[in-house]
Amino acid sequence: FVPIVDSNLMTTGVRSITLGLRHVHAAILEWLRKQNLAYQDDELDAFAHNIMNSGSIYAARRKGANIQSTDEQIDFDEVPTEYDLPNGEKLKLKDIQAACLEAAFGEDAEWGHTFVDSLATCDADKRIAMMQGITMTGAGSYLFHGIKQRVKDELLAVLPVTGNYNDEFTTTELGFAAFPDYFEPYKERTDQAALLGGAITAKLAFSNAKDHITTGDYNRHGPSVVHTKAYT
Repeated sequence: FVPIVDSNLMTTGVRSITLGLRHVHAAILEWLRKQNLAYQDDELDAFAHNIMNSGSIYAARRKGANIQSTDEQIDFDEVPTEYDLPNGEKLKLKDIQAACLEAAFGEDAEWGHTFVDSLATCDADKRIAMMQGITMTGAGSYLFHGIKQRVKDELLAVLPVTGNYNDEFTTTELGFAAFPDYFEPYKERTDQAALLGGAITAKLAFSNAKDHITTGDYNRHGPSVVHTKAYT
């Protein structure tokens, strides 16, 4: 979590969760090893990579979540359920499609509490705007169906409740910011998701062109530009 308020990066609020594509890959690989397939470990490793990137993986809704509240519907007709092995056999993926992501959202991950901890470092009058302007980046945001809804489920589970005029209690609303128009060329480039996340953060945190080095700067001046422009 990287809180950015009024184009300022709140470094004291940066929080991280030990989760990456390597964890999903490892879960798929472990499952493949249990299938007693007649392939070497390096081949299984390649299969795990292919399955992870095939669009077969999806995030199930959080247990106990209000399933009536949803922003993202998964079209399961577009989710592959089989993987073609080199020998022509088809490997059914039903048992791993959602399971490989569950560890990422378990109690040890602490998505919600980490988010609230990060949010608490920002001024109180800025928190609502931040909760309604979340931007998700990274390859998981594109590779896995339903990931945004599951993240929302996890965060809503721990956000504070507020009373309204009916003396009923509601959970603070969350919102996801629209994809910036100037990053449209990267929208379908999952292979550059990490670069996209860094670019969005840089765009928000370093709005003054004098505070960062652009690709154009680097192409014109080469590596030496770091000595002449950055943080001057």
